[in-house]
Amino acid sequence: MSLLQAATEVRLNAWAPYSRFKVGAALRATSGKVYTGCNVENVAYPEGTCAEAGAIAAMVAGATPALPRSGSSPTAPNPCPAAAAAARRSPSLPMPM
Repeated sequence: MSLLQAATEVRLNAWAPYSRFKVGAALRATSGKVYTGCNVENVAYPEGTCAEAGAIAAMVAGATPALPRSGSSPTAPNPCPAAAAAARRSPSLPMPM
């Protein structure tokens, strides 16, 4: 499965009742396994979770140390800035965004 396809599929699971802007993200680990995440909004803005952070959390929970490639669904104009910054700051997440 391509990263774009995985991100597009998981986007359908997003919880975006306020913005109605659903986003999916997919990360491929060095093992080849694909981890996905979707955005989850919260009425207490900005306490929601971006799709990229969800995918990073899934990857960390799966005990995978590195992310050589990433992708996000076609509706996302850019990766979430907070998730991109976290990935750049962590040496265990060498992920180009």
